[in-house]
Amino acid sequence: MAVDDWSWFFASEHGRDRMLREELESTSAAAQAARAQAWRLRSQLAQVQGSMEKRLTALSRAFDAYVELGHVRERLMDFGDTRLVRRDAARAVEALAAGHVPSPLDPADYESGYWLLDAVNAVVAVAAGRRDPELEERVVRGGRSGALFLVGCATALGHGAQVVDRLPATTTVDEAFDPASRVLADAAAAGLLGPAGLATLDPVVTAALARDADGWTQWLHDASGTDAVDAQLVWLEDHLAADPGPDAPAPQDAARVDEITGRLRALTSSLVAEGSDEERELLARAASLRHRIQHPEEEETAAPAEDGDRVLVRDWVLELARQPASAAGRQAREWLRAPLAALVERIPASPPRPERTASVVVDGWRIQAGEQGVDTEVVRRSRATVRDAELVRPASVTGCWVAGGLASLVGVLVLVDAVGAGTALLVAGLVLLALGFLLRERARAAHAREQQRQLAALEDAVRAAEQEASRLREEGARADAEHRARRERLLDRLAQPVGVTG
Repeated sequence: MAVDDWSWFFASEHGRDRMLREELESTSAAAQAARAQAWRLRSQLAQVQGSMEKRLTALSRAFDAYVELGHVRERLMDFGDTRLVRRDAARAVEALAAGHVPSPLDPADYESGYWLLDAVNAVVAVAAGRRDPELEERVVRGGRSGALFLVGCATALGHGAQVVDRLPATTTVDEAFDPASRVLADAAAAGLLGPAGLATLDPVVTAALARDADGWTQWLHDASGTDAVDAQLVWLEDHLAADPGPDAPAPQDAARVDEITGRLRALTSSLVAEGSDEERELLARAASLRHRIQHPEEEETAAPAEDGDRVLVRDWVLELARQPASAAGRQAREWLRAPLAALVERIPASPPRPERTASVVVDGWRIQAGEQGVDTEVVRRSRATVRDAELVRPASVTGCWVAGGLASLVGVLVLVDAVGAGTALLVAGLVLLALGFLLRERARAAHAREQQRQLAALEDAVRAAEQEASRLREEGARADAEHRARRERLLDRLAQPVGVTG
């Protein structure tokens, strides 16, 4: 609080100090509160500015999209008849879905070469039971979109069996199905294109499987989990089943049929939404702009890749072959026979093998044996080492000779003065010398016996090593024979209708 003059006048020195401290504390607290308030205001202002900038940016993006959409719409007005074709085509398809057969669209009512016009009329003709081959041929020649619409729409409406002959024109693959080809292939597998649906795909699927040679090799490696060709053949033999028997009536899976029918409808809807070839890019841009207007806060992202949902034909056929005995499963197993046979053919009948070796130890001798036999040079050097080993003179022989020589020498020296002692020393010396020679001969005999024993042990080790080498050769030959027999069995089995269970 403020200090008035009277309080200051009557206050003591201590009181004046207290009043000054209180005034300073009050001023400091007010300044701190002001700083906190200023910080809160700055934070709120930054949030407001950021929010406003974000909203202004989104609003600007939406406005730009709206303006561009207006220009796109003006350009689309030049394709007015295509919009009418799409509208009337949608009505015709709705009537077909309701069980009614509408009148065909009259080309004279439209100034457009839009493929949808002929495609819808072809579907109407199919539903009415009066197919028009010339009209269908014109649709197929007009591009893949028309052929896809014809087959996809007719199949979704329950008339797939009538247009099954047009299926190959819609299915273009290298080693994988694109999304459109995949849904039609699934429809054929589910029987929505009649009994001949899968058989109609035979040229396309067979060619795709044949082109995927490297893919089959990698598949076998991944499936068997090994690079060893023997183990790969064992895995293949274990997973090649015998004929599952006659085809069983395949019960219709209602949920599966509904799911595929929904995908067929989505396919035909997307084909219609794409528009004609001339307006396709404009329609796609218009859809992107409308999304930006509805969601201006989202950043514009690149369109997803068209082949993001591609599936390898090999994987599709393998999955189909896992079904129980049915027409679809049998057809898939028939498709698999040729690529699997080619895969087995690429596996050599006599694959290179690392030489197996074994070590044989007999009485201290270690001999290495392999399928090629025993290393004769090692054996020769070992024998030479034993034969060339020199005799080490025993210390007892040297001692006897030294003692005998000294005794004989001393005996000769003292023989003149002391005949008895000299004679005794001389005799003892001669005895020691003779004993030394005897010990040397015994050592030589023992050395010769040891050489013979070591040579005999070496020969035993060599014979054992040769037996081990023979065993290794027999095992290698047996493994090669089993490999060739298994390979031939697989080729023979693949020459006949087989089933694949894994």
